[in-house]
Amino acid sequence: MDIASEVVELFTTRDPARARELALKLDQLNTDRRAAEAAVLTQIDAMLAAGTIDQLGCLVIDGDGWHRGVLGILASRVVERTGRPALVLSHEDGEAHGSGRSIPGFHLLEALESCHDVFVRFGGHAHAVGFSLTSARVPELRERLQQHAAVRLHTADPRAQTRLQRRAATPPDRHVVLSGTPPARTLRHGQRRASFYRAQPRRRRTAADHEGRAHPHARS
Repeated sequence: MDIASEVVELFTTRDPARARELALKLDQLNTDRRAAEAAVLTQIDAMLAAGTIDQLGCLVIDGDGWHRGVLGILASRVVERTGRPALVLSHEDGEAHGSGRSIPGFHLLEALESCHDVFVRFGGHAHAVGFSLTSARVPELRERLQQHAAVRLHTADPRAQTRLQRRAATPPDRHVVLSGTPPARTLRHGQRRASFYRAQPRRRRTAADHEGRAHPHARS
């Protein structure tokens, strides 16, 4: 699903026929990607519902032949569903390739660095990672990440609300703004500090608010 060059060509070509050809191809590839994502997500949902995945700590979910181009978005979907950091891996010819996404307060790259010797290669940052390793070492990766998460997840609020849950909990007619009050909570990512401010409902303006207020263009 590496289509960057064709996307660039679509926006730069002056040939209408070529542009149409590229647009149809890219649309089909997007449809295929969505189908691949949906198919694997159905399998992951079944695993979560059946309780075959330990949902405490950092989740490591793997399967055979899952398309590597959708592993990152699948990891994001798992985080949205569970509120836990998650790695999603695909096995092929004895090798496992994966992507991971995290939650606020849990540094995912540091988690991988804690068991760096299991990987062939890995990289990323606090919230997203990519990696590869031999399939035979995936059980060891799962166990060591669980040990790492057991010590650190309590500082990350492992039951933190996901973005979808926060949206569902906010009434559609309630507008929220950030107040200028001191931070309600502070977490550390290495030497960085991330501050979270309390949300306050925005007061609706009434007719009384507008009475007596001079229009900027009104003449005295």
